[in-house]
Amino acid sequence: MKHAGPSGRRRQPGGRVRAAGFSLLEVLMALIVTSIGILGLASMQLLALKQNYNAQVRAEVVQISHAIIESMRANRAAALAGEYDIGYADPSPAAGVSMAARDLVYWRQRIGAALPAGEGAIDVDAVAGTATISLRWDDARGLGGAENPTPGDLLEFQVVTEL
Repeated sequence: MKHAGPSGRRRQPGGRVRAAGFSLLEVLMALIVTSIGILGLASMQLLALKQNYNAQVRAEVVQISHAIIESMRANRAAALAGEYDIGYADPSPAAGVSMAARDLVYWRQRIGAALPAGEGAIDVDAVAGTATISLRWDDARGLGGAENPTPGDLLEFQVVTEL
């Protein structure tokens, strides 16, 4: 007949004592394995959040570039005359000067609001009737952050379109 004593040990027939339950080492190993699993899940969640943010920024970049393309197509004569040409370092024009200037001011404001350390440039080739829209932004999300982008952190999106 088997019966457990106060220490949780069971006496086997023949007088042998066998421990019942879990040892402290088994519990510790289970906690370690569970902790590693939870850390893995947390890192996967963090990666998913970063990728979701990157996808959101890239979608915004596409929308911003298409908005200025449509503005340029609506004002094709001014676009071919070079009124939409602007470099990364060029200041935004005065908003009330022309329709093209108003479009560029709005475009630059939208870039600044939507993209971390975002900049935009437009180069129109009047002979070919094409425009190159370039957008770049800081994709650091950590080390340098949006305040101090390094050249390696900057992503650039470029689209060439016919006007």
